Amino acid sequence: MSLSTAETKSAMSQVPPAAATLWSQKLFVALTSGLVGLIVLSCFASGVWQLNQPGFEGKSLSVDFAAFWGAAKMVLSGLPSEAYDYDLMRQVQQLGSDEHGRGWLPWLYPPPVLAMVTPFGLLPFSVAWISFSLLCYAAFAAALCQFVTPSAPLRMMVLVAPAVMMTLVLGQVSTLWCAGVLCLLAALRDGKPALAGLMLALIAMKPQLALLVPVALLAAGHWRVLLWGAFWLAALILASLPTAGIESWYAFVESATSTWDIVNSEEGVTTRDISTLMVSWHPLLTWLGLGETPATVIQTCVTLSFAAGIFWIWRRTEGNRDLAIAALLFAAPIATPYALHYELVVSATGCFFLIRGSETMGRAVVWGLFLVWMVPLLWAGPIHALDLTYDLSFSLLTAPLLSLLFIACLRQVRSQELGKPKPA
Repeated sequence: MSLSTAETKSAMSQVPPAAATLWSQKLFVALTSGLVGLIVLSCFASGVWQLNQPGFEGKSLSVDFAAFWGAAKMVLSGLPSEAYDYDLMRQVQQLGSDEHGRGWLPWLYPPPVLAMVTPFGLLPFSVAWISFSLLCYAAFAAALCQFVTPSAPLRMMVLVAPAVMMTLVLGQVSTLWCAGVLCLLAALRDGKPALAGLMLALIAMKPQLALLVPVALLAAGHWRVLLWGAFWLAALILASLPTAGIESWYAFVESATSTWDIVNSEEGVTTRDISTLMVSWHPLLTWLGLGETPATVIQTCVTLSFAAGIFWIWRRTEGNRDLAIAALLFAAPIATPYALHYELVVSATGCFFLIRGSETMGRAVVWGLFLVWMVPLLWAGPIHALDLTYDLSFSLLTAPLLSLLFIACLRQVRSQELGKPKPA
């Protein structure tokens, strides 16, 4: 028995729209995951192929993981404090020729991180590089899954963000740092101050990004978390002494004072000035021609303004902290003068919480979110193809955009407060 045209249309209209939406979301997730996976595997395969070319045996590539691998080799050689010796690190990494602007990569992390990366020094560079990147990504994905979202593509938007993929290929720890922040937030939500304090101590291993986290905890009244954080930080320092020694701490402090000069020198991490790859207001102002002193003063004022905004928004939000979390993640990379392009993983995660916590979003905010998500892809694509990577400043887009998204979070909270009915 055949159905008439009218009956067919009636039957089709009875199909639940939710089922069609779910199917389209699954298709989107599958296609996006496959495409991104193919791109990342291609990057890794290209690196492994290069490492197996004549003359490259036993060497490392000019990706950021070379610093972690070189530091691990130092520890395994019984010279942990020498990881902060720039000349020795240059030799250990064996980067090969500098024909394409390759350079060496200094070790800038505190001594407790040495113990965390040491096992990777036992592996060949290519295996260690891929293993490290995938472990960091798995931790990030698992941490993000602790936060429920009604839309699968929203979570996938973060997991396949260009900044996340760039971090994965470079072998950086920004995804791992974000995983620590997400676990800290989940522990706060679940009422586990000891676990939250441990996560706070771990993310403090990258102190320039963690500047505003204690401000948020202080504003929200999480004193126990701050005390647990101090306890765990002291424990990490003491635990690092048997393997790294007190000499490593002296070397770390000494190297930290000269980091800014090293990364911008001709013999630093690259043969070109990498300040153009930084994302905050200080590098933008110096790129525009402002002197070092006024740029530092303005960056300090910006950082203090962000701290005040974080204190305000975390003080005002109690039940649903999505907007407060988004504000914290947008401000973190630009509240410090030293944050590079791969730290945009943090702001990509901020996009997730802003969308999740917003009741309505204006067109300007939507475009801001899209551009923040897209910036690393623009730099890796057309700007790199035109050989303008070191001529234009990354911060041209990131500093203003992240500041505007931070302000949007504050305005959303304010408008939600004004929309609440006044108590009788």
